Amino acid sequence: MTDPVRDAIVATLAGVPRIGRVHDRERYAKESKGLLALYGWTDPDTASAALRGWFVSLTSEVYRPKRVGRATALAEWRIVGLMGFDDDGSSELAMADLARAVVRAFRADPTLDGAVSRLSDSHAGEGAPVGAQILRLEPVMFAGVLTHRATLSLITERFLQE
Repeated sequence: MTDPVRDAIVATLAGVPRIGRVHDRERYAKESKGLLALYGWTDPDTASAALRGWFVSLTSEVYRPKRVGRATALAEWRIVGLMGFDDDGSSELAMADLARAVVRAFRADPTLDGAVSRLSDSHAGEGAPVGAQILRLEPVMFAGVLTHRATLSLITERFLQE
């Protein structure tokens, strides 16, 4: 079953230069080799292979009563990026830059090409953050490889068909 909002989020991510591989869901393999294959990426500039991939997961969806005559759904999405650690290549800085590029990509298209009515601020009220937010940048072990992980949050609001 296809989800136009998920598809639009994936397309936005895929449009970020040098993002790596983008998956529409968290991918898993029973062995490290399989995970590395799922999140492996070849740098088009250098033709070198690296671990660099992203995935999107729906973490919650809240249904609101009608406003302006239409009911809405507020969905929170978790966007996770993984990048192999390369101290000589300043990979921590590269991952931070890439996470910021993702934030800018969502800011540039607040309706996800019409898939949502808007990027929302959740239930927090006026002055709350809107658009993709970087929640955490941290080193982790992934498939036996020291990796940077970026965790972002995105909240979308869409009108429900009645």
